[in-house]
Amino acid sequence: MAMKKQASLVASEFNISVSNLKRVLNRVLELEIAPDIDSDRVELIIKKLGLGENYYLIDNDIFLLLKSQFQESQKLIPLNKVAKRFDIKPSSLKEFILNELGLANAKREGLIVSNVFTFEKQLLCSNKQSNITQLVNRYLISVAKKSNIQSAMLQDYSSSRKSFRNFSLLESVKMKTSSTGRRSGRIIGFGRDAREEVTPIVATYSNENEIFFVKKLVKLQANQKFDGFKKLDENKPFIEFIIGLDELANNEDKGLINVFIASLNKKSVSIKPINGNDSLIAFLITTNSFKINVFDFQPHEDELKRDQLVKIKNYGNFTREDLIKALKKWKTGFGDIVAAQTNKNLINIVSKMKRQIVWLPDEDIQALNDVANHADITVSTYIHMLLDATKFAMPNRALKDIYLKFFDFLEKQA
Repeated sequence: MAMKKQASLVASEFNISVSNLKRVLNRVLELEIAPDIDSDRVELIIKKLGLGENYYLIDNDIFLLLKSQFQESQKLIPLNKVAKRFDIKPSSLKEFILNELGLANAKREGLIVSNVFTFEKQLLCSNKQSNITQLVNRYLISVAKKSNIQSAMLQDYSSSRKSFRNFSLLESVKMKTSSTGRRSGRIIGFGRDAREEVTPIVATYSNENEIFFVKKLVKLQANQKFDGFKKLDENKPFIEFIIGLDELANNEDKGLINVFIASLNKKSVSIKPINGNDSLIAFLITTNSFKINVFDFQPHEDELKRDQLVKIKNYGNFTREDLIKALKKWKTGFGDIVAAQTNKNLINIVSKMKRQIVWLPDEDIQALNDVANHADITVSTYIHMLLDATKFAMPNRALKDIYLKFFDFLEKQA
């Protein structure tokens, strides 16, 4: 038969008072962490301790439960310490867990841990690195999704001389911090750090897919002439691409994405964060027709060895066909990716969009803009989706008949 322990000895083993032991037992009932233990037995112990019976004997299974919880409590870290470690404002991280992620979901996923030896309102995380990384990543991705900043003028830490450079969304960078050393990554957004300063959010090129607020950025040698993007010219036909975080933070895809982003330097571009199919975040990149000359991104024998190595390191060894394949994968429609016939290095990215003037009342125009903005898409894309949905709904009818029925339906709803 398992030995029983006096309540006072149990309390001393956990370095707490008997009155605190009573509080711990109340937490056992509150958190419902022991379905195999009869709650009546726990309630009886609480009652006896309340009457001052400090020598009341506690069953071994209840003692072992408390011991397990106590050992686990030593491996937990307060949420505010996690926030401090990653330069996050503690109240913002807490608000994200309570209002966006949901406390119940956070506990179910193991991001937040309840323990009978902790205070009721204290949020604690497992000190396991993978759990902390997942929580911080989820928070910073949420911040990145809300960001509408496409570039920022920041100090470049590539030399001891103080200088400021423009750093853009989706630009590949190096990070110079004590916690990350000289690791590389890609800017996936901008947000306010613990000091309420606008700071880049960088996803690292690593198997862990870690994401950080990074204050000290180093401009890559290959990006010294990269100055960012101009505002999208909405009066010209556009073409759209979507790239998810799984590719953006992947070493294997890094080179081709760097070529694509660098080719958009000083061009009309809009980049919006959206929900990805296979990623927690993806980016909708909208631009006008343009050309890419792969010769500019490939190493050549007549170049200095140093310059060749910079290109290989940033863009990798790739062919025109490799880049065309990637561009076609990222393209969402509305355009063609064409290898030029007269120039073996040239790729033409051509929009297939055509202008059509449509007269609508003010309220309809406002509704179209509201829906498109809410979905992070252009009005043109939204109208295209509506037409696609109409065609899909009645696939066996002639298009003319479908549209007539569709507009007849709208007229009856008015």
